[in-house]
Amino acid sequence: MILSFQPAEKINNNFMKCLDNVRKIIGSLDRSLKKTRKYEDQLLYEELSKRYESLLRAYDDRSNVLSNRETALSKARELMKMKNKQLIEANTALLTVGEKYLNLRRKKFIQVMQMKLTLFK
Repeated sequence: MILSFQPAEKINNNFMKCLDNVRKIIGSLDRSLKKTRKYEDQLLYEELSKRYESLLRAYDDRSNVLSNRETALSKARELMKMKNKQLIEANTALLTVGEKYLNLRRKKFIQVMQMKLTLFK
């Protein structure tokens, strides 16, 4: 799965625009349905009902896609936080090992120097 990371604000803004568009479309459909009630032609009413159902399905699909995307982004953020924490722990461990190595190396150097001094005396 390829994730495109977009700011949550942009996703929310797109979602709100989508909701506003659907609200406008549903309002238009509502007005259309009121007009069709004036007419006796049931065929026109059925066609509008089908369009309305189609729009509702499209809205539901779009909402599910956005919800799934937000869930995937949340999971990716959590994974990134966890990996960052693991990297910090690994770096800390490396620094600790490095410091111990340097301390041992200094001790060995001092011992060698002391041995050389005692030999030359």
